[in-house]
Amino acid sequence: MRDNSHVSLASFNCRGLKKVLTNSGCSFSQILRSVPYDLLALQETHASTEQLQNSFNMILQASDSNWTHHCGLISFNPSLSLLPLWSSIDGRILATTVTHNSNLFEPLTIYVIYASATSTARLNLCETNQLFQFHQTPEGRCILMGDFNHNIHKSIRSDRAVEWQHWIHRF
Repeated sequence: MRDNSHVSLASFNCRGLKKVLTNSGCSFSQILRSVPYDLLALQETHASTEQLQNSFNMILQASDSNWTHHCGLISFNPSLSLLPLWSSIDGRILATTVTHNSNLFEPLTIYVIYASATSTARLNLCETNQLFQFHQTPEGRCILMGDFNHNIHKSIRSDRAVEWQHWIHRF
């Protein structure tokens, strides 16, 4: 039985979720369904259509979900509701408010990020001015999850990327 006063989280780069819709992907979907987490953040989903997203919800037996082409947030806990806030134009950032149906905890905002593996596209994500107000700390209770495709031990050459990294550390 789930402890409704706590929310357990996991993040996973699934490298293409379409495989769960095949016979060979059946065991993969069973593994994802069996995880002992309330919320699962997914990256590299290739959930490009609403039809695919609905199929993923059915196969994974999601209680609620929020999707973009590149990432998703799935709730396996029927006591939790997901309210989509916004997503980036390219679908690499997804913001969702999580609430408890009985108000056992204050609403929580979860950001799911899937940064490109190519450095040029990753820098474009960091340099997109419209996504984040870097001078503002995220309001309320926030969690940042995802696949940043970034080595923290490498030096950062872009001023905007440095600013973005400072923003991340505010979480």
